[in-house]
Amino acid sequence: MTDKICTSLLKCAFDFQTLISGIFAIVAAVGTAYIIWRAANLPIEKQAEAVRATAERRRQYVCSVLSHDFSLLAARARQAEGTIKVVIASNTNVSDETRKKTRLTLHPMVDDWESMSLLPIEMQRNVLTLRRKVSDHNFDMDRAGGAFGADNFRRAILEQVKSIQIFAARLGGQIGALAQ
Repeated sequence: MTDKICTSLLKCAFDFQTLISGIFAIVAAVGTAYIIWRAANLPIEKQAEAVRATAERRRQYVCSVLSHDFSLLAARARQAEGTIKVVIASNTNVSDETRKKTRLTLHPMVDDWESMSLLPIEMQRNVLTLRRKVSDHNFDMDRAGGAFGADNFRRAILEQVKSIQIFAARLGGQIGALAQ
């Protein structure tokens, strides 16, 4: 049984045409499947891009607000330091008015985990450190008595306010750089 594959020129052309048609049919089927898959993914990709763009704009906004707030906090800490020095120098009792002037606050965004999650983890740690320093300062101011009590307490309060001032200014600059 030695069948010849191509017995005549016409038979060879017909076999070749069938082979080529089969290959083109496979290529067309794969191409059509790719086009359908790509068309189905376009809305998903557009939506994902919109979500990324919104997250980036939100991150920039959070960074801008926190940068401004931390710069403002540094200035308020400097003013609080001056107020504390005046009270110490005048040897007067710490009044509620003095406590109000030396109380430091942070933007509510610091307590919003969704906003804070947009920052890098190291920056989050630094913000939490600043938050702790401000909380400790406010606690100490609430319990301050007399002309800020003993010398050690006075020195600790002044160092604490100076530390907040420096830390807030540095952190505000770092977060501001992230906004750009």
